[in-house]
Amino acid sequence: MPITKIKPTNISNTGVYGISTGTDITQNNSITAAFNAANNALSSSGSIAANVQFNSFGVGTAASNTTGEIRATNNITAYYSSDIRLKKNIVPIENALASMDKLRGVRFEWTDDYIEQHGGEDEYFNRRHDVGVIAQELREVLPELVAERGDGYLAVKYDRIVALLIQSVKELKEEINELKKKQNG
Repeated sequence: MPITKIKPTNISNTGVYGISTGTDITQNNSITAAFNAANNALSSSGSIAANVQFNSFGVGTAASNTTGEIRATNNITAYYSSDIRLKKNIVPIENALASMDKLRGVRFEWTDDYIEQHGGEDEYFNRRHDVGVIAQELREVLPELVAERGDGYLAVKYDRIVALLIQSVKELKEEINELKKKQNG
């Protein structure tokens, strides 16, 4: 379906309905500003001519009003670029098991401030009890997986931890094979 200029047919306090695709855009800060930005971003040929920025975005749920946060109540399907043709200086992660030994998988509770700043506790996104890693510990092992946000807090690229796990399993397999050789030798 080609992209066309957005033409709202009904604007209410809860959102905009009746756009040509039947899409429902929930009001975040200013529906008028969002429509103006979206219309300005679309050229007359229907292709995107500029960037559109929203503070937060909700798909199937209300936006959180936390700048930069996207929430969806269903699957988010995407692929990361990983083609070998896009990479150079490829080397395995060395001492993956030793690196894993420096990390902890932890259970924890988010602070009251964190929960409040992210829209309160709910059934999808903000549960007080959670699991994860500690960003400061991961930064010591794989600094590429940790970023400092504008507010000074550290964030983790959880999906990238898989590379460390893969290499750790390979190292474990190698150790097991060596033990089997000694046992059978």
